[in-house]
Amino acid sequence: MAQFGLTSVSKGIYIGYYASEQLASLMSDGASSGIGFTTHDGSVWAERMRIHTNGNVGIGTTAPQSLLAVKGTITAQEVKVTSSWPDYVFADDYNLMPLAEVAAYIASNGHLPEVPSAEEVANNGLSLGASQALLLKKIEELTL
Repeated sequence: MAQFGLTSVSKGIYIGYYASEQLASLMSDGASSGIGFTTHDGSVWAERMRIHTNGNVGIGTTAPQSLLAVKGTITAQEVKVTSSWPDYVFADDYNLMPLAEVAAYIASNGHLPEVPSAEEVANNGLSLGASQALLLKKIEELTL
């Protein structure tokens, strides 16, 4: 049976290994600086998670471009997004676009005003919090 162990690298930093294979490694090759975590699937070792020195964490990616980047599906019981909410739609001074202008905009652009096009979402992604707020704004406008 293979053994798990730790190897001291420096100043209290340890690298874990199973048998003679590394589970985590320190990297200092410029853009990929940080700590990488690997697993073994029975035939090969593959990096599964990386913590960059800038604090960004990548799961399934070695180049996270945000505080947490996940390449793949995220499963959760709940996701809490803190964002501004469009209650201003119900204010007396809110300028509601007339339906004729909305119809003309849709005919010209193929999507609702302020809502990103399918191409924009495909190219830039979609902010979950901003999207939820925008959808609520459109529902509130319909209510008016």
